[in-house]
Amino acid sequence: MNATRSKNSLNAINGNLAEVIFCKSSDILEKLGNQYYKKKIVACEQLNKKKKGDICLTFEDGTHTIIQLKNGTGGCRGWSFDRRPVNKLPTNEPVKELIKIVVLKSPGDRNVVLNDITLILRLLVGDEYTTKPEHFVHTTIKKGKITSLSICPASLFIDTILNSAYKNCEPKRTCVHLTPLIYLQRKGGGKTDHSPDDIQAKLRSMPNCMTLITLD
Repeated sequence: MNATRSKNSLNAINGNLAEVIFCKSSDILEKLGNQYYKKKIVACEQLNKKKKGDICLTFEDGTHTIIQLKNGTGGCRGWSFDRRPVNKLPTNEPVKELIKIVVLKSPGDRNVVLNDITLILRLLVGDEYTTKPEHFVHTTIKKGKITSLSICPASLFIDTILNSAYKNCEPKRTCVHLTPLIYLQRKGGGKTDHSPDDIQAKLRSMPNCMTLITLD
């Protein structure tokens, strides 16, 4: 296993561990319920890993919400939040062609291509209504304990990202940047990866719209 794959695998493991810790941290859930939702959280469960939503929170009044959780820095280059073959990207042919040329190094010119805002939206939250994240949560974990927690409604999270979207897709070396925070790259992973030419969407950092939850 090469260094790149090891790092990506470690990020995935750490992300899953963060979800487990989050769901088991009754004190954190109590603070989140009291300070942000203003109602008690009575259940916290992980969802299918192939869904955009990571965790379902259930409240004492019987309602629930879906969150997408990001932990730490995502390995300095950010978090991966979507992976699929270029031909299955929900966008138009000019954008796909540019991605093939820039990211997959196919022959062709790097033409000016209008950015696709709907692509950004669909990569972030998906198309499945029942598992679309309604909130984005960011945590920092040290020695198995959550040391910082912030949250944002999905609508504000997305609007903040889309408000800074580039007019045209911006090719830079072997990546295509859609906003200052979101870019597309080749998955890679070498011979051990079953689909190294998949296109991976990365979130460089959290937008500046997160609400910090006081933990102390």
